[in-house]
Amino acid sequence: MEKNRRSTDRNKPTADLKGKFILYAGSNAYDVYLVRDVSPFGIGVKISEMLVMNTRIRLSYVENSNSYEVRGNVVWSSADGTADDGTKLYATGVLFTPMDTSINIEFYNLLMGYNPD
Repeated sequence: MEKNRRSTDRNKPTADLKGKFILYAGSNAYDVYLVRDVSPFGIGVKISEMLVMNTRIRLSYVENSNSYEVRGNVVWSSADGTADDGTKLYATGVLFTPMDTSINIEFYNLLMGYNPD
């Protein structure tokens, strides 16, 4: 696991999200079992596969007809228990793509329940 290089705190999502998160790595899609924490710069999730460091990912959230997506790179991944159905889970840390700052902040605000209106 890589040394923690965070310069900002990560928070547990507080929004009441009823949609579905899917993490895409290459041609594979993984259901996100849990969003552990999030910041405007990255996210921690639990998925069913260990991913190698620097794997490029897309993380999408879909609810009704609304869809949101961020991109980033895996910075760490490690075994982290099992789901209720027996699926082995891996905690995975993702650093969002820095060039997509406005999209990253919008995604963070969604998860935190912030409404800019």
